[in-house]
Amino acid sequence: MTTAALVLSAGIASAGDFGEAELFPNQARPGDAVAVTTDHCQNDTTATGDATSLGAGTFTLRSTSDGRGLIGQFTVPAGTRVGNYGIAVSCATGNRIATGTLRVVQTSSTSTATATTTTSPSGSVSGGVGGSGQDRTALIAGTSAALIAAAAGGVWLIRRRNAGGED
Repeated sequence: MTTAALVLSAGIASAGDFGEAELFPNQARPGDAVAVTTDHCQNDTTATGDATSLGAGTFTLRSTSDGRGLIGQFTVPAGTRVGNYGIAVSCATGNRIATGTLRVVQTSSTSTATATTTTSPSGSVSGGVGGSGQDRTALIAGTSAALIAAAAGGVWLIRRRNAGGED
C-alpha cells in the first residue's frame, strides 16, 4: 500500500498544479466541524476532500453560493491527537490539488462530565428609564426629598452669608 501511495504521489507531483485550501477554523479540537474552501478548482462544481491523515476520511466539496469556489466540511474525530494534519482537495478535472494544514490543539477529555448547578438571574434590569418591573417609588421619593433638602439648605446658607455681609 505504501508503494501505491508513493506512485500516486509521484504522479500528482509531476502534474505540478498545486493550490491552497483554506480551513475554518484552522485550529480545531476533536469533535469540531471544519469547513474547507478553495478557489483552485476553476470551472469545477465538485471536488473530493481528503482528511484521512487524521482519520476523518474523504468528503465532497461543492460550489459556493457565489460560484467563485468550492466548500466542504468534515468533523475532527474524537481521540485525534494534538498536531498538524495535511488536508488535500482533488479537483474533478485537470489533475489539480489544493492543500491546507489543520492544527488539532487539544485532545478530547476521557473524564465523564459532571452536572453543575447554576443560578439564573431573576428580576429585570433597572435601566433608569422605566420598564424596570419593580416598584421603586420609595427610592425615588427618598432621593428626591434628599435633593430638595440639600438645595434648600444651600439656598439658606447663601442667603445667610449675604445677609451677614450687609450688617
